[in-house]
Order: sequence, then structure tokens, then C-alpha cells
Amino acid sequence: VSRLMRLDIRYRMLFEYDSPVREAHNELRVRPRDLPEQRLLAHRLTSIPASRILSYTDYWGTTIDHLGVVFQHEQFEIVAEAAVETRSRQEPETCDRALLADQAFRLANFELLRPSPHVSWNDEIAEIAMDVVGFTGDAVSAVQATVTATRELLTYERNSTSIGIELTDLVAGGRGVCQDYAHLNIGLLRAAGIPARYVS
Repeated sequence: VSRLMRLDIRYRMLFEYDSPVREAHNELRVRPRDLPEQRLLAHRLTSIPASRILSYTDYWGTTIDHLGVVFQHEQFEIVAEAAVETRSRQEPETCDRALLADQAFRLANFELLRPSPHVSWNDEIAEIAMDVVGFTGDAVSAVQATVTATRELLTYERNSTSIGIELTDLVAGGRGVCQDYAHLNIGLLRAAGIPARYVS
């Protein structure tokens, strides 16, 4: 049975300057998306001083709102309000890992399978990934296995790393913060041929 819940969200940003500024431009990603388990009922974006809002949808399906003030001001307030209806999340469907090797699938997910600035791996990380997901037959089990492995490989410790730490150094140190857990998990998934990306 799917349960519905309505959420009303108000997000306020206030920029206060030491002295008057002549121009300010902001780019926001705060509009909730319509998803199978979530429906956007209403969304409103306002600012003081008032500014024109230009919006577009990016490659990932995220709404980007641009706001700008091109006259002198001492502060800039932006308020985003949304009403969202959510329903119980369904259990993820299983997916045979063999389907992940399909050339068309790999091409469509190319950038989610390759190394990126904070997620690059070597043979050591690839070996860990294969050990972790080697006996899983479906992609959902493989993802769950990498999450478990990441928790076993790292202990959360504030201020223990910096943003640019290599995954091998991270594993060797055994300590990290939220972004490290995400980067390591993404690295294990990609090394195992499962598309993954970082969402903040």
C-alpha cells in the first residue's frame, strides 16, 4: 500500500554585503523534480530586490534558475517555496548485471562509467570492486554490496581528509567524511561497470 505525504518546503538565502554592490548573479538548483515517488504540486521563486528569473532544464533533468540584480544594493534575499506530494518508495527492480555490458547501455552511460576528477581508480580499487560485487548476479545487490563495503573500509572522522584525496590513499587511511564515502562508493561501482554519479 502506497502512503501519500505532502511536504511544504521554504528555502531562504540572504546575502548581506559589507558595502553596496552594483551587480549580483545567482544560479539555483532548488526546484524539486517530478519522480515516480514524488510529484511537484507548486513552486515559487521570489527575490528582494525583485529580479528577472530565467530558467532551463539541464542535461540531468534539473531545473536551473538564474537570477540577477544589475543595480546597486546592500543585500539580496531569495526565497524558494515548493509543495511536494510523496509516496512510499518502491523496492528497486532487479537488473541482471549481464545487461550492464550491453554496448548501447555503456555508450548511453559513458560519462557515468569513466574516471572523473574526484573519482579515479587504479588496479587496487578495481580489485576491491570485483571482490565486492563478484558474486552478485543483479545490479541492485551489487550496489548494496558496494555500500556495505564502503562502510567497512572507512570510519567517519571529521576533518580527516581534503576534497582531492585519491581513492587508494583514502582506503589506506581508512578514515573520511561524507564526500569520501560517496566518492569511494562511486569509484567501486564504476570500476565494476555500474554507472554512478555524485549528487549534492
